[in-house]
Amino acid sequence: MKNQEVNATFQPGEGVTFEKTKKPKLPHPPYVPLGQPGKLNFGIEGFPSFGILRKLSGNSSWLLWSLAEIRDPKNNLCDVDDLRLSKKEKNRIPRAYKELRDAYLITRVKNGLYLINPKFIFPKFERMAETWEKWCELRLKHNLASDPLDSLASFKQKQGP
Repeated sequence: MKNQEVNATFQPGEGVTFEKTKKPKLPHPPYVPLGQPGKLNFGIEGFPSFGILRKLSGNSSWLLWSLAEIRDPKNNLCDVDDLRLSKKEKNRIPRAYKELRDAYLITRVKNGLYLINPKFIFPKFERMAETWEKWCELRLKHNLASDPLDSLASFKQKQGP
């Protein structure tokens, strides 16, 4: 905090009160950390974000970044109702969702509520492990691999040595 000089004149019996003001908290951090290959602190393998993003269609890219804007940074949950979409835009969601789901970027929690892969866009640090568990649970529930590495491992097991 900078020192500031203040000149004031007081009459006998007058007092002054100083109050420290706090900066307002931002609803989201001013950055979005994206995952990349390598080992994360949680013993979780990284995620090839940039390679996957390059391959997305325009429709899927639109939905992904729209959801990223409204996500809850604590747990990466996104409620489509918060987007206030037109009927035409709502009709774009099913095809875009399928591509994003298959690219391991989002998964459906329930109708209209999605979870962004926490290895792609990190939630709050203290909630990472919990969010990753939720991601894996939902993917398993829908018979989907949790990430490309899981998919590759299961493919190799099916192929045999």
